[in-house]
Amino acid sequence: MWSFLYRKSEKVWVWLALCRETRQIVVFMMGDRSRATCERLWQAIPRRYKEATCYSDFWEAYQEVIPEEQHEATGKEEGQTCHVERWINTLRQRLSRYVRKTISFSKSAQMHHCCLKLFIHRYNLERKSAILERNTTVGRMSIFLPHLGDEWDRRRTQTPGEATDAVR
Repeated sequence: MWSFLYRKSEKVWVWLALCRETRQIVVFMMGDRSRATCERLWQAIPRRYKEATCYSDFWEAYQEVIPEEQHEATGKEEGQTCHVERWINTLRQRLSRYVRKTISFSKSAQMHHCCLKLFIHRYNLERKSAILERNTTVGRMSIFLPHLGDEWDRRRTQTPGEATDAVR
């Protein structure tokens, strides 16, 4: 997803890793659309999520950075990346500085980053609350990610929580 700083000619790309099970943002990165930014995103992803299958579009940086046995490049018509697309739409609806055609914009990279980080933090808390309510009605609070396979320790009770980030 792209947005811009100060003027429309200065694009900033927002890279996301989203947990398919909880719909929480695991990590985000702001930068250009290069392999270096993709590598920073991959390095920031917690190890337990790196064991899962990663779905992305066909951008070449993903294919260069994510290990081939874990990466599956798909088109929008297959629906594997629809969760991320839906999240981007939510972001664009709630924060005017991320709308493509807008008169609202950030004048500094720090404010742009802070607004996104606050939004993600609140979004993840809302998702965590919804997950806990759902699991409380079932009578258990353990959360597991079935797409990780049997090697996943199903006794974990942690959710992604606050997203980690880095801006360089």
